[in-house]
Amino acid sequence: MNDFDSVKDKVDIREFIDQETGAQAKKVGTDTFRINPCPFCNHDDCFTIHANTNSAHCYSCGFSGDVFNFAREYHNLTSNYEALRYVAEKIGYTITNENTAKQDAKLLDIKQLAVGYYHNNLIEKCKDEPINYLQDKQEHETSVLEYQIGVRKHSLDILKKERVGYADGKFVEHAKSKGYGIEDLRKAGLANKQGQDYFPKGVYVYPHFVYGQISHFSQKDPMKAIEFQSKKEHRHPHWRFYGQSAINADDLIAVEGENDRLKVIDKAKCPHVIATIGQLSEAQIEYLKQKRKGKRTYLCFDNDNSGREYTNKVISTLGGYDIFVMRFCPLWKDVDELLSCADEPQEVFEQLKENAIDQYEYQLKSIPEDTELYDVLDTIKPILKNLLDHKGKAHVEAFVKTKVKERFDFTLDELKAVTRLAKELEKAESKSDLPGEEKEVTLVWTDKPIRLDFSLAQDFVDGILHYTIYLPVDIEGHTQLMPHLITSEREAVLITREVLEERNIYVNEIAMPSNMNRWSVDTQTDFSVHHYLNKECEVGSFAIYRDLHRTFTNFLWHPDLSLATILSLWTMESYVFMIFDSIGYLAAVGTKRTGKTRMLELLGEVAFNAIKLGGQSDAYTFRKIENDRVTLLMDEADRLARQAKAGGSNIIEHLRDGYKRTGQTGLCEGEAHRPTEFSTYSMKAFANVEGVEEMLGDRVIVLLPERKPLDEPVARLLMRRERSSFQLLRNKLYVWALTHAKQIHDAYVNLEIPDEYKLFISDREEEIWAGLLAIAKVIDDDKEGVKLFKELLDIAKTNKQRKVAEESTGSIDAQFLEALLDFLLNGEPNVEYVDGKPYFRQYEIERHIADFLGWVKVSSTRFVSKHLKRLRIIDDVGTDRIRKVVSDYPIITEKDGERVTEYVKKRIALYHLDIERVKEVAVRYDVQVTG
Repeated sequence: MNDFDSVKDKVDIREFIDQETGAQAKKVGTDTFRINPCPFCNHDDCFTIHANTNSAHCYSCGFSGDVFNFAREYHNLTSNYEALRYVAEKIGYTITNENTAKQDAKLLDIKQLAVGYYHNNLIEKCKDEPINYLQDKQEHETSVLEYQIGVRKHSLDILKKERVGYADGKFVEHAKSKGYGIEDLRKAGLANKQGQDYFPKGVYVYPHFVYGQISHFSQKDPMKAIEFQSKKEHRHPHWRFYGQSAINADDLIAVEGENDRLKVIDKAKCPHVIATIGQLSEAQIEYLKQKRKGKRTYLCFDNDNSGREYTNKVISTLGGYDIFVMRFCPLWKDVDELLSCADEPQEVFEQLKENAIDQYEYQLKSIPEDTELYDVLDTIKPILKNLLDHKGKAHVEAFVKTKVKERFDFTLDELKAVTRLAKELEKAESKSDLPGEEKEVTLVWTDKPIRLDFSLAQDFVDGILHYTIYLPVDIEGHTQLMPHLITSEREAVLITREVLEERNIYVNEIAMPSNMNRWSVDTQTDFSVHHYLNKECEVGSFAIYRDLHRTFTNFLWHPDLSLATILSLWTMESYVFMIFDSIGYLAAVGTKRTGKTRMLELLGEVAFNAIKLGGQSDAYTFRKIENDRVTLLMDEADRLARQAKAGGSNIIEHLRDGYKRTGQTGLCEGEAHRPTEFSTYSMKAFANVEGVEEMLGDRVIVLLPERKPLDEPVARLLMRRERSSFQLLRNKLYVWALTHAKQIHDAYVNLEIPDEYKLFISDREEEIWAGLLAIAKVIDDDKEGVKLFKELLDIAKTNKQRKVAEESTGSIDAQFLEALLDFLLNGEPNVEYVDGKPYFRQYEIERHIADFLGWVKVSSTRFVSKHLKRLRIIDDVGTDRIRKVVSDYPIITEKDGERVTEYVKKRIALYHLDIERVKEVAVRYDVQVTG
């Protein structure tokens, strides 16, 4: 590797141009960036940086090249050596050999001089000179430029863009006048041993570039007498194709010759075209193998034996790739001739591309139609095996039913024989036999860790979040839903074994996620997969949180907003939980008719892949968790707790570790009782009266829904009316998660619990709250003035305090008495006197106790009455409690992200409390009484 290659390997051209120009390149595609304006022509939306080739191109002024070309042009440097020294100095690189570097730079200077010289000959200097050409074995005469435009049918624009030139036999003389010696011209491949021009007068010259740097030239003789090309030693070592900068395009056209390529770019308006230029070499095949995996490659080779040989060579080597063959009428020998004669060349080529057949059908059509069945079975077997390995069972079945049936006039029994062959191949494929002596086994080392805990349904791998979504595809004329990875890079990738191996996922059997049908795949519904992939939608963190919060507050009643806050954040977490190492379960605890079932219904509509657990077997549940990463919703889950205690279902026991990504359980499967490990990591929510939260301990976040007062309005949940609204919410959640995954991951990795909360949020508590806190942090960053992170810390603190307090009945009773005394002595309560006895408002007692103990709220509406009666502060709820309508009941609402207190009319409960009696009870519980 010379100094030029070494420096270029160390320089990111995007960063280099940013630093040189002071501009900021903006991402406009997977590997493309744009700078406005162009540093050379000052036009907007034209200067593009291609990260995959480490080069840049302006579609306005025509600048094209690598980092050295840019430095030379931008700073008016006189040679490539000066450009090398400038860039090397910028990055602190020491040139290893000054003499060698100068020689390499000189050869580049010579080649660049030749590009301009030959091109000027064609466009200006020699354009009107007469030239002879051979056509249909007849000699004709025209001018130099007219041959390209009138005979070859190329436009002047494409000739200028590709810098096509014409040799007049005088380049050596011109180069000598610029100070270059004959030996240097020979090393550059532009002079022969006799010291004359390598490209003689009368040939057309086509410059070849590698990542913006001139490599060498090829030539075309209009008289078809001269066939030699540049020698291999004069080419850049990385050169493989004419136009190879297009190699990473999603859709690539491969043709044979220079004129084929120019014609497709110019007349068919297809920019991504490469030409093989002669015999298809092993190096070219290997290069395609490296670069074209997961991308569509269209072969448009000549209509002759060599063209068919090239096609078969590509297909046989790139068996699992998306290879399509473009076939045209034998009347035309190549695509150049076809497009030259077409009245509407663009339309003709688009039709040709649309009618292209894949490699499997191409191989099938190469079998003569009158071939006997047994010969067909032998010939078709490798085709079906290749199709099964790389596309799957569904493709094989469709191929046999449509393409094989169309190709051969088989009877029903003969077609069944082909079907049996396909099924035998499928059965053989499903077996995971150890390799025998007949199989060659080679160690393969990878540069990245091999993933064993990969999840197709949802995962975050190498900084990229993905989901598996089933998208409609056309397979042999039939529309089917096929699983695709939808990524945070806005890619849709059909899931195949090759795709997984690209991500270092090596599995014997692909367990495909179910089609949960949760994200819209049509083009009409807002925030659909289609809109996301086409960059037509964005969803802010605060915006989706606000939408969820409004949904939960609309359909659930609660005295304060903490319930909606947790449910909203937990729902958001379900779409990104594979980013985190652990999550918290939800456990809704309360009496009947407090909205627990309604809460699970809402989560079932908006949470990621939510399903309700009913009578399913444990094995089914664990498969759904592992394959689909479902959000499990368990209503009346106290039954599960009782079953576990009675020795029935062990699902709760199995789920103890399911709050961690490493959580697993084991079951014996099949007749052979083969031990099988299942992941149990997924979001889970329980709704019960009592029980499950105790069994799962500090893995749960306890929610305390309350029974709605009769006069409090709550919206009816009618699915026939709300289904489209919930679908839109899910769509937004997918888009939000994919577009904010990296930000959420960074917030999670860098999460710090403030010192004042570390006593309450540490170890297990931090594990279950960290993901929610990271999301809250992202929301705070999205909306100025929002302090959700602080609010959630307070909720987490209260959750922990309540758990600690409830571990000891004595402890909670003492705390209750201490808080009640403070309320009576220092709380300034509203006192209502009835028959001379003081009555105190229940909601004021509840709120004072919660504030005193540092809770967000008390556990339930029965909390006060239960403790007053158990501690014998009141004798009878029926006589010591009254109800009364007041007009100053405070309600906390949210408007435009702000909390507002409003006072409304409401029927409330009041308790008769005798302060002396409270003091007597407090003394018995060792509570210090003052005042």
